Amino acid sequence: MTSRRTRTVALAGPSLGAASIAFAQADPAPVITPTMQTREVTLLIGVDDPPGNIGINKQEDATGSGAFVESLFDTATGSTGAGALGAAFQDSQISTFAIEGEGFVEVEAQGGPGFDAGFVQAVSLISIDFTVPVDADFAFSGTFSAENSNDGFCVARYSLTGTRPDGTMLFYLDDADAEVDTEPLVFFITDSIKAGTQFTLSVNLTGTASAFASEVVGALGSFEFEFNLGDEDKDGLLDDWEKNGIDVDGDDIPDLNLPLMGANYRKKDLFVELDAMAGFPVDVPAIERVIAAFAAAPADMVDNPDGSAGVTLHVIVDETNLPAISSTALSALDTLKPAFFGTPTERAQTDIWDDLREAKLRVFRYCLWADDCISNGKNISGYAELPGNDFLVAAGTVSGWSSSFTPNTSLALSGTFMHELGHTLGLRHGAVDNILYKPNYFSVMNYTFQCPWTGIESAWKLDYAREVGSPLDESALEETLGVDGPGDRTMVFNSAPDGMTPVRTMVAADSAQVDWNQMNGIELMTVQRDINRFRLSVTASPGQTLEAATDWDRLYYHLGGDSQFDDGVARDPARLPVEFTEDDILEFNSTAVIDLTSCPGDANGDEVVNFGDITEVLNNWLADYSPATGPGDGNGDGVVDFGDITSALENWLGTCP
Repeated sequence: MTSRRTRTVALAGPSLGAASIAFAQADPAPVITPTMQTREVTLLIGVDDPPGNIGINKQEDATGSGAFVESLFDTATGSTGAGALGAAFQDSQISTFAIEGEGFVEVEAQGGPGFDAGFVQAVSLISIDFTVPVDADFAFSGTFSAENSNDGFCVARYSLTGTRPDGTMLFYLDDADAEVDTEPLVFFITDSIKAGTQFTLSVNLTGTASAFASEVVGALGSFEFEFNLGDEDKDGLLDDWEKNGIDVDGDDIPDLNLPLMGANYRKKDLFVELDAMAGFPVDVPAIERVIAAFAAAPADMVDNPDGSAGVTLHVIVDETNLPAISSTALSALDTLKPAFFGTPTERAQTDIWDDLREAKLRVFRYCLWADDCISNGKNISGYAELPGNDFLVAAGTVSGWSSSFTPNTSLALSGTFMHELGHTLGLRHGAVDNILYKPNYFSVMNYTFQCPWTGIESAWKLDYAREVGSPLDESALEETLGVDGPGDRTMVFNSAPDGMTPVRTMVAADSAQVDWNQMNGIELMTVQRDINRFRLSVTASPGQTLEAATDWDRLYYHLGGDSQFDDGVARDPARLPVEFTEDDILEFNSTAVIDLTSCPGDANGDEVVNFGDITEVLNNWLADYSPATGPGDGNGDGVVDFGDITSALENWLGTCP
């Protein structure tokens, strides 16, 4: 199914309401003669399948009071008109609809000698109600203008409201009276909505005449509104934006030119504006690695309409000289974003910046490349909303890490950027929950894999989860089954008994068998271990069931539909992630490492397990290399003992991968 942009043809039709009188008490009174009143509204709706339009045309003649009201999207009214429109929306056939028309009011006032001052008015009102029957992103844009057709004075006004299914207000626009001969009123609103959201559009025209003399006064108003729901690739960016850009001032020139930036309505796009503090230059290779990781996302998980793999991540590095201020959580971002979001060129367009800023907030996430970040008095590597549009990378902190943290700080910056961006896309530290260090969750969102930590750097990969391992019940771990994890990943788990210093144990994620307790070889009976406890300072959590999930098919692209996306509002603390502190990292990295990924049982390093390894064990009996490893240490636990003989026997005549 393809989407296409549909605009209405020129729609004509006066829209008149009742005449009303307001004048001083006097005798004689002016004579009021209303003109004939008619109302007409036509809608043309772009429908993709089957091709064509659904047209709704209503006309009404009236000389009394009242409003012309048309209710749309009532699926119960039949196969044509409003009923067909509602059904088409439910079938996701519609990408846009537009309402365009004119209204005219006229009143004649006969005054003259002997008449006291007074005023007469005629009021035109069109009211259109519609309820959206599907969850969607939307853009609602329009222009409104009025002019005086004769002597006298006329004003124009519009109001637009959106109400969520729970009765709360989505938005409310009520423009102050706009006098004639002014610039057209232009508005632009975009958000994510839920099925059942109710919209009400009212257009009002008022003509006012003085009763001092005979006058015929008319007010002519025109309006054009477009409601757009099309998002074929489901990336939260409307097809119309990705094809034509966003025009917020109604001059048919895109003010936010997404096609020029490389947007594609048939392939998912993500946009990030990145501003940096002075003195903390952006590590461009670190960002390029993340862009490449998104480009390599599996096709079957990102579900692009064009069938391609990957998500196109656009990182726009903007200003790099922001004040270098310390940040507690996102405090620095909250201070600096109001002044620096948007490019200097965009902010200089003062006549449209308010609307352009609102448009850009529905397209761009915002990253602050900062000095530091503090949480609970401790240094952390970054912070983000969950989900949301704002995140911070503490580049000063990460760049200053020593080899005791990681052997490569540029890679660590890549991991931190992708980790915090992942939070804004709805990803948690434990996939489906906040349980940390799950051995079966192979994602940069897992603290174990956020960065290439010293000692286990070979297990790191810059990626969100593509595959997961089987659920793990810590109270009944099956050593004969393995976890059925991805063949290109390494699983890291704690093999130490409860209360003992944790040991980071590395095995191939697709190992057919896993010695969870590193005792007695592969046991037929189930064993117990707190396999995700890597720090003694963390409360023990034995007996948990550790479940993971894939990431690439769960990303929340939309920039709306939740208060977390609104700038200047209090964030829900319960929904903000608790981040890894420097103290946590040092404790995590201080634990011993058993690396069983290379060749378990190969005590002499010749890549074959045989009698030579038994000899190597005996020659180095009771040697203690912990927390490292050395000759004779066939099982990688740092000590040469019976465990190495057992490992050699279990892997007898095996070869290294």
